Amino acid sequence: MSIVAGLAAAWLASRASTRSPAGALVGALRAEAVKIGVALLLAWVVLANYPQVVVAAFLGTFVVTMLVFAMAFFVRDY
Repeated sequence: MSIVAGLAAAWLASRASTRSPAGALVGALRAEAVKIGVALLLAWVVLANYPQVVVAAFLGTFVVTMLVFAMAFFVRDY
């Protein structure tokens, strides 16, 4: 889910108008909103289609993976 949401955000961010700093910021914020929306939509699809899923474990893993993918920006490659 996190990968698909990240790909959707990257696709939308690449289409943003970067003619000004404000345009770049709006594009990045819009891409982040789409990322969160896609991730929540996919989480709902999983919960709706798999009644045997352990909800607490699934949601915990979902939150951790979203945080890991969000924090990957701050990791420096040495």
